[in-house]
Amino acid sequence: MHSTTAHFSVLFAVIGLAFGQSQNITYEDCGSNAQILSAVMDPCDSDPCVLKRRGTSLIRYSMISDQDSNTATLDAWMKILGINVRVPGIEKDLCKKTVKCPVVKGKTYNGTMEVYVPWYIPPMTRVVDIEISG
Repeated sequence: MHSTTAHFSVLFAVIGLAFGQSQNITYEDCGSNAQILSAVMDPCDSDPCVLKRRGTSLIRYSMISDQDSNTATLDAWMKILGINVRVPGIEKDLCKKTVKCPVVKGKTYNGTMEVYVPWYIPPMTRVVDIEISG
């Protein structure tokens, strides 16, 4: 059975240069039953956060699970020209490095997601949908 643990959207601007520090990022809970406690991006010094091409940014999140599960997966996508495109280079299996599985209902989980922006991505502002499920 596939059930959504957390689903939220984050607004990012992708441009050529970005310098800064950590900042809470603006997100919208898309109807999950899990409780999202926080989402922080590093580096980020603006809202929306600016991702540097050829650079890696970190998204740190904290949430309370709404279910027991033996798995935890992450999916991220954005719309380009009206088509949903998966964000490349993101580890989908959270049990590998981020979460100690099995996931326990009511427990707080903290994770870090690495986001690499390839050099060929043009400057743009996009909403990125992130779904964590188990």
